[in-house]
Amino acid sequence: MRYLTLDDDVTLLAAREDPAGLIRSLDRAVIDEIQRAPELLPAIKKSVDEDRRFGHFLLTGSANLMVLPKITESPAGSRFPKQPPQ
Repeated sequence: MRYLTLDDDVTLLAAREDPAGLIRSLDRAVIDEIQRAPELLPAIKKSVDEDRRFGHFLLTGSANLMVLPKITESPAGSRFPKQPPQ
């Protein structure tokens, strides 16, 4: 599983300039500090809606996404339970 941190300036720039392209380039990934690039959320939602594999993305960060002003849609519908369905 690939690990990306949006604390890295190059990764953050890529996320902001071409969020869909960045997400398409990932098979499975941990994306840390996701709140720094809310532009990624629609691309992640689209990717998860098209490929429902468990554990496709793990999003982490140090802020509550739902209180950020740039977030217009909850990513809750694209979340999976902690364990894959049996």
